[in-house]
Parts: sequence; C-alpha cells; structure tokens
Amino acid sequence: MGFKVESVELKCLTIDFHFSLNRYFYNCYRSIFITINNVKNLVIKRCFSTGLISATQTTNLLINGCLLTNDGTDIQIGDGTTSNGCSGVVISNNITRDIYVTDNNTDITKVTNNTINISGYGNLRFYNAEFENNIIAGPNANGYYNFYNCTNIDYNVFSGAIPVNNNNSYGTSNLYSQSSNISSGFVNGNSYATDPKFNYDAGYKVISGPASGHGSDGTDCGAFGGQFPYHLALQSTVPAIYQLSVPSQAGNSLQFTISTKSNN
Repeated sequence: MGFKVESVELKCLTIDFHFSLNRYFYNCYRSIFITINNVKNLVIKRCFSTGLISATQTTNLLINGCLLTNDGTDIQIGDGTTSNGCSGVVISNNITRDIYVTDNNTDITKVTNNTINISGYGNLRFYNAEFENNIIAGPNANGYYNFYNCTNIDYNVFSGAIPVNNNNSYGTSNLYSQSSNISSGFVNGNSYATDPKFNYDAGYKVISGPASGHGSDGTDCGAFGGQFPYHLALQSTVPAIYQLSVPSQAGNSLQFTISTKSNN
C-alpha cells in the first residue's frame, strides 16, 4: 500500500497510523510506502511501517516515535540532487534499522534519540546532519555507518568501530563499543539480534549499560529518551481509560469512577 503527499503547503498536518491493537507486533505488518514531495509543515508520528518513507523538496518535516522495519532503507531525506533537497527536517525517537540523509539538502537534518538496529539490511549514511543521543547497535553495526560533513555528533552510543572522520564535527561524549553487540542494556538483551523485525518494541527500552542516562539532557540515549519519547505499541495520542470502578450492587443511582491518562 502506498501513500503520497505532493505539492501542498500545510498549516500543520499529522499523519498518525495505528495498525496494531496489541502491545506486541507479532504477525501484524503493514507495507506502507510514504512518498513526500514539495510539502511544507508535515508531521509523521507513531507510524508502524514496513516500507520506505522518502521526502524531496520538503520543508519542516518531523518523523517522530515511529516503528520502522523495512528490509531496506526506512527513511530517505533528499535524493542527492540540489533541486530536490529538504530543509527543517527532524528525525527523532524512532526504532528503525536504516536512515539515509543524502547530500545536497539545503540545511542541517537533525537526527536525535533514535534506536537504530543494523541487522544486516541497512547501511546508515548521513550528509550534513546533526546526530545526537542515538544508539547504533546490532550484530552487523561495525562499519555499516558513514558520516559526511556532519555537525554535533555527540552523546551517541556506537556499537563497533569509530566512524571515519569525513569532515565531521565530533563531540567528546560519544561512547564506542568495540564489540558488535551492546544489547545487554536492553530489556530483551541478546534476543534483539535474532529479532530484526522489532516485533517486541518494549525490548528496546534501555535498563542499564552505556546508553542509560547518557543523553545530553540526562535521559537515556535512544528512542525512549529525550523530550518526546517513544510510546510503546504506538499508543494513540488521545486519552485512554485504564481503570473503571463500579459498585457491586445495582440500583436506581450508581456512582462509578473512570480513570484516564494522557498519551501526548
């Protein structure tokens, strides 16, 4: 299934997909390909996608809190030509395996607080990006990421070798693990290495290890940290009822209590 947004200026449009009624995503995949061209002011939030999200000629795009499991590239910003470059792009708090920020975008793309599991399908490439508070992990992470002309690469946890310096600006608070697997700090530990589809998103919540509290704001690196953390099971932003108290006996007048919580 495909979804295309083209040639429109929006005051603010949020595309909010919710395909699973369960907290876990077993056998519940949807192939969603989102193509964005010549659009202003677009938010893609809490989306579960097994397809590519691609953007060209786009201004002010936010991709936040998504679960992305494409077998190739999950997110591509720009296509390498100046005429199709993007600006004002923020990619934050996603669980994903591959992000490609091409060259010739018109300004810095901000990539922050993402949990990126390079499971052999993806190859991270970033041009002119700000890269902060992310976790790059996975059994094939070593050597599978490239940065070019990037600013403020800091407060990240890298699994594998230090990225090659291609005219980048590195901070002093990055952490590197020469082991290709730093999964011991995740809830589900080593099992993520055999679960590239991210069926169980709660398993990628940090409980210990180098990413715990290592973000620039003192929260965890990865999707569950920062100002707008990932919500388990991509829970809708509308308030949810989590408890209902009713009397045990029937009568003409009943008093009951409904407890709700915000999911902003």
